[in-house]
Amino acid sequence: MLGNDAMSFIRAKKWKQTESLLKQISKNSGESLEYFYLKGAYLYSRGNFPEEKKNIGKALEINPVHDPSNYVIGMIYTKYRNYDSASEFFGRAANAGTYNPFYRMNFATTLFLK
Repeated sequence: MLGNDAMSFIRAKKWKQTESLLKQISKNSGESLEYFYLKGAYLYSRGNFPEEKKNIGKALEINPVHDPSNYVIGMIYTKYRNYDSASEFFGRAANAGTYNPFYRMNFATTLFLK
């Protein structure tokens, strides 16, 4: 699956391979939830915060309860030290129905920092 491969390349900071897969995903599925989420995660990892927030926002327009997108936008707000907004999005990710301990840990941390 291209999305899993793209996320693996993002984690390994293999930017050229990530960009290549993002082009393939865009070509195959157009402006999809997967594309906007992965593009936003990629841009976040590269430190391009204004642009990646836009992509994650588009992913959340498609599916407001997409837990990985809520998590990434929570990370963006944490980077800006906007803990009120960060905790809102981490809470959405934590309550989305999937269990991910990082969602809950970051949710609790931002609640503490508010």
